[in-house]
Amino acid sequence: MKERIAKRLQKDRPMVQVSITMPEDVLDDLKRIAGLKAFSGFHALISFYIGQALRKDLEMLEAGKAGE
Repeated sequence: MKERIAKRLQKDRPMVQVSITMPEDVLDDLKRIAGLKAFSGFHALISFYIGQALRKDLEMLEAGKAGE
């Protein structure tokens, strides 16, 4: 787990572009929240949200609590 976290902190990690479909009102809300939280845009906010949830789930997986 510590190695994975260290890799995530590297700025030069390979990136891949993805496309998602979501309701327009959700996108509007993301744009609004991104501005309020001083993110550079909604893309950065989405990445932040995904990162938070992913870290939480990985911690549960490592602790043997997957699926809860």
